[in-house]
Amino acid sequence: VTAYRAGLPLWQSSRFDLQTRELDVLEEVFQSYINLLSQRALLVIDIDNYHLIQRYLELARSRQRSGVAGPEELYRWEAQLAAARSAMLRSLANMSIAQTQLNQAMGNDADDLWSPADLEELTEANPCLAPEFSANITDDREFEALTAFLLRQALDESPELRAVDAAITAQTMVFNQYRRRRFVPEVGVSFTYDHTFDRTRPSGSLPLPLDLPQDDDDDWSVLVGASWSLFEGGGQAADVRRARAELRRLRELRRQARQAVTQRLYAALLSLAGSQPDLHLTRQAAELAGKNLEVIQEKYARGAVAIVDLLDAQTDTFVREQRAALARYQFMLDIFRTQRAIGWLPELRTPEQRAAWVQALKYNVYHHQEDAP
Repeated sequence: VTAYRAGLPLWQSSRFDLQTRELDVLEEVFQSYINLLSQRALLVIDIDNYHLIQRYLELARSRQRSGVAGPEELYRWEAQLAAARSAMLRSLANMSIAQTQLNQAMGNDADDLWSPADLEELTEANPCLAPEFSANITDDREFEALTAFLLRQALDESPELRAVDAAITAQTMVFNQYRRRRFVPEVGVSFTYDHTFDRTRPSGSLPLPLDLPQDDDDDWSVLVGASWSLFEGGGQAADVRRARAELRRLRELRRQARQAVTQRLYAALLSLAGSQPDLHLTRQAAELAGKNLEVIQEKYARGAVAIVDLLDAQTDTFVREQRAALARYQFMLDIFRTQRAIGWLPELRTPEQRAAWVQALKYNVYHHQEDAP
């Protein structure tokens, strides 16, 4: 009976282990997906930079024809154009590699092509990408409430912890059964039933009188037995000690798993707290660098600044555009790592479940702020 009862939590534990492996696979897929998006964004930046240098080369030729610039400017821009083309081809190769890695993570053919959705299209399916969620990160009090809410959810919903809890439940049943075996006898019940369908007499035998009693065709018996082992050479005590040791091991494993879940959530949230402002600051820096480049371009066309000033402005804009793109996808990656830490991925939930989660988040953050001094 104990083995049957312990089988259910063991089955549940295996299901939670399967959920953990599924989350690990999804994490690998999402990281590959974000890498593909970032490589595609860098390729677009390299292509724009290449076309921009082509414009500067044509402008330098016009300046040379008008006598404002010498041939050294043409050589300089031609060298920049060759370098930009090399960077563009390298980015194209990196995007192809990222696409192959995504196919591998998803178990698809290596040459499958993708047109991945970007941040704006993903926001509808993932409420954590919405601006309302980001607002909870910038404010210290709201971030504290967010951390408390997510930590409770991680400790309640983490499949790693639930798998260990189910294993502890099963092992506790086994341990108690071994411990009771010393004092409770083993009881067994058996039942047998026999039925004779037909009887025949040997040929030539005398017929039986009609009033002679016939044997009953049904035979049955019930046997109830109980045994109580007094001496087994220490076997029962050894079973108890092994069961107790296994129970202690599972409890220690549970403590370590709880610590790992907590640390993973804190690491993801702290990284998210850094990537969220970096997302906006790098975007702002890229926009300002672009405005500065427009001013330098006009001055260069009039011959008011040297080629070095335009090169510096163009390089600064190019680098800041790259940083802004990488910051954008780092923020998305930190969002997913936070969701993985709590074992809750909105892409696997129904719209109703996502809406309920958002309402629970707002409720907890709001009441936490009200209760705070």
